[in-house]
Amino acid sequence: MFTSWSATGRGAAQARPVPGVQPVTMRDRDCSHLPFNSLHLSLLNKSIHHAESISVPSSPLQAHVGTNYTPAAFERLHIRKILENSQQEIDRLNKALACLHATLERLKHKRDAFQIFFDEHTALLSPIRRAPLEILSEIFNEFLPAYFSEDSAAARRDRMLPSHICQGWRNLSLSTPQFWADIDVDVDTFAINRKLECVQTWLARSKQCPLTVKIKCVSAKYAAQWCSLLAVVLLYSSRWLDATIISTVVTDLSPIKHNLPLLETLMVDFLEWPRDAPFEFAPRLRRLMAPGCEALVNDALPWAQLLQSEVIYGSVPGCLAVMRKLVNATRLTIRPNFLDAIIDTFASYPPLRMKYLSLLLMAPKRSIRGIHECLDLPSLKTYGYSEGNTEWRVSSFVSLAVRSSWVLQCLEITLVDVIGKEDLTLLLQHLPDLSILSINCTSHCGTQSNNVQELITDSRAYCLVPRLTTVTFDYDEDFDFQLLFTMIESRYKLENNISAVRKAAINVVEKCPSSPPGRQPNKATCVGFRHLDFKWRM
Repeated sequence: MFTSWSATGRGAAQARPVPGVQPVTMRDRDCSHLPFNSLHLSLLNKSIHHAESISVPSSPLQAHVGTNYTPAAFERLHIRKILENSQQEIDRLNKALACLHATLERLKHKRDAFQIFFDEHTALLSPIRRAPLEILSEIFNEFLPAYFSEDSAAARRDRMLPSHICQGWRNLSLSTPQFWADIDVDVDTFAINRKLECVQTWLARSKQCPLTVKIKCVSAKYAAQWCSLLAVVLLYSSRWLDATIISTVVTDLSPIKHNLPLLETLMVDFLEWPRDAPFEFAPRLRRLMAPGCEALVNDALPWAQLLQSEVIYGSVPGCLAVMRKLVNATRLTIRPNFLDAIIDTFASYPPLRMKYLSLLLMAPKRSIRGIHECLDLPSLKTYGYSEGNTEWRVSSFVSLAVRSSWVLQCLEITLVDVIGKEDLTLLLQHLPDLSILSINCTSHCGTQSNNVQELITDSRAYCLVPRLTTVTFDYDEDFDFQLLFTMIESRYKLENNISAVRKAAINVVEKCPSSPPGRQPNKATCVGFRHLDFKWRM
């Protein structure tokens, strides 16, 4: 038998009072109307014991139950007596069940009250309550959803969400400047006044925090709205850290000249390049992304301090003109997108030596004929190429390799046509330090992958790219997995300074049908390559 418990009852554990905290009792849980004590338990136990002592009596007419038998007069009297006794027992059992049900309800209510009490006080011990405010604000930043554009109702809602949880989180959110330091506005058909209101609110909350600014207007019919936005945003140019400005409207950026002390990254796309060289003085500018134009080449930009650039230009000579200004660049992406003005006579273009460039990515939409012959890249470590035509040539690339005397470590190219085995051999012979390799084509990816696997398989006669550790292949119905495993097994040696291939990725192209049975590797096939980090990418 147990007794009831209350926070203030006799015999209960006396809790020490906490200053400023009112003691919580069961009355506060609205359970005062549900008394429960040892008397209830005593009655309940008696009812249960009585119910267990009851046995169903035997029937004097068991053989006739369920038949059409008509009992005699004395039998009817006997049956009525049995029914009276049975009804009394049924009434007692119903009372016991009612008592049990009421007791269960009281127990449930008390259990729920204690559970609420327990949960509320457990919450006080939550680790998040003890987290320093600086850590909590960083958590807010890390859990912000990533959107391609912050100029949307969903993005603004998610940014404001932490301020709607509780007063403490709201105060912290509103007082965390970097939480409001992203300004993203697309001038479109929606009312600009609401967006300007958000911009002004964000800017006020960001205090003196460096800003990431993305503003865009791609229709001249919104010129007035564009000017209204510039009137607000340009005032804060001294706090710009990253800036993206895209506009088809003639834009006056003269207010920001000599007022870009923090700017590190700049992405611009103008229908007409702004006058007065607004970006001439930006002492911390290191990254530039811009479409090429004569105004860009002739503009006074801090070219010598740019380390990372992405240039979209109409021709190879135009790309070279921009590259000549990037004398200290370490990472460069170029995207020639017109067919005109390719280079056929290299004598008029002496090799451009970029002694610090370590990464070069090219994604031309049209011809790049002649660009490799015009470069000298002694520090290049990573080369990437993805084409939309058939202009890439092994001989052109090899000429760059010979001239540069580089130590290239990563080669990732995607071509339209398959590279033949002879050209592929010539290519790999000039890359003895390569550790990461991906050579694929969009037309016959399985054939290209098989050619590469055959050539990099170690043999007693020779081994191409002896330092190779990571390979990526495209898969289609022609892909030969036996070649893959033969290549990996042949290179898993310790002699002759040959590196083992430890990472392999297979990309299934979208146009590829389901592979025939037996094509894909299974656990039994891979059991001998436990050292291999194998990835199958659908």
